[in-house]
Amino acid sequence: MQGAMWLIGLMLASGGAVLIFASPPGMAVAGSAGVGLCCSGGLFLFVAYYLSQDRVHKLNIVRTGALAGSAAAAFSGFVTVMYYLGYSELPHARLFSALGYAGIAAGLAGAVYGYRYHVNADLLELAAALGLAPADSGLTRPDGRYDLKGVMNGVEVLLDGADHAGGKGRPHSVGLDIKCRVANSSGAWIAAYPEGFGNRPLGSLPAETGPVPYWDWYTVRSEPPDAAEKLISAARGRPDSVFQDKYGFKFLELKDKELFCRFQQEGFFREDWVRRLADQVSKLAASMT
Repeated sequence: MQGAMWLIGLMLASGGAVLIFASPPGMAVAGSAGVGLCCSGGLFLFVAYYLSQDRVHKLNIVRTGALAGSAAAAFSGFVTVMYYLGYSELPHARLFSALGYAGIAAGLAGAVYGYRYHVNADLLELAAALGLAPADSGLTRPDGRYDLKGVMNGVEVLLDGADHAGGKGRPHSVGLDIKCRVANSSGAWIAAYPEGFGNRPLGSLPAETGPVPYWDWYTVRSEPPDAAEKLISAARGRPDSVFQDKYGFKFLELKDKELFCRFQQEGFFREDWVRRLADQVSKLAASMT
């Protein structure tokens, strides 16, 4: 079926292109028919391409479409609102203004959905080498926004990757969020991140605690106060610890039954970097009994 759709799409698009180039100047019937055939061929080719993809890539196509469509809806809504602000005396101005605001709201919500749940293709390519599988991600799915999942060192691990495009004077970088299921029978709440202005994550965090062995130059927060020394001090005690700037460490939080860590580093996703991070984070999670 897919092969037939590829063939039909190519034939329609090719025939349309011939009609467009062969038609005389102006709004000729042949030229208009050619445009229609090209659009129909493009639709067949898109559907054939969509059907040829696996489940994860199909979802990515849908989410990319949602992102693009939402951006268009938000822009159209903004233009509508701005127009009727200047011409409020026109008939149905309030109705069209309300529709414009609705378009902005729906566009922003759709854009957030498309971006948040898009599976990182570069990270997905590393799944087999890492011994992980695509996560069951989505708005109502059990793995939420995460891209990959699996078991490492006896605990469930979920990974979410993000690309940050470079620009003038700014190199390309990648971010990796890792979440592990933990026992945490003591109910401790711990957070740690580099010292300095702008490094504190948004949201509620436990109270700041005193110095924790090996965590110099990092802000450590803990409830109860002694939990951090018991549970995370050894994580930075090893020379090759990933919980340092060298590996892009940005944030750690143990809360309830989850250990969450965030890393960001210049460059692109590399198997050795991702494997090292996931291995040490999962080992730390396994120790939190």
